[in-house]
Amino acid sequence: MAAGVANGTFCYVQLPGIAELLKELGQCEGVVQGLLTGNLEACCPVKLGAAGIDHGIFVLGAYGSDAADRNSLVPIAIAKYEGLLGQPIKPCDVVVIGDTPMDAMCATVHGSR
Repeated sequence: MAAGVANGTFCYVQLPGIAELLKELGQCEGVVQGLLTGNLEACCPVKLGAAGIDHGIFVLGAYGSDAADRNSLVPIAIAKYEGLLGQPIKPCDVVVIGDTPMDAMCATVHGSR
């Protein structure tokens, strides 16, 4: 994948407003930014970097390499959050921001927003 990005075979574009949104969320007290994606974990730094997003801003992630079914990723992200931060979090306190209908569906299936 990295070679495809480097030679222009793969092109990833940041959606308008995402840089500002991520920066603002990063400054909000009590907000923990995680990444939930159907992509494999190893691909994410390359794809995000190609779109101008620093993968390092995300404290945790739930990936396609964690579960093939995207609808399983919200509970995985919650478990990782709780394990990492030692605090419980309710699904209704999880907000999924996505760019596909599958992103919205994986949130609503578990009572997240």
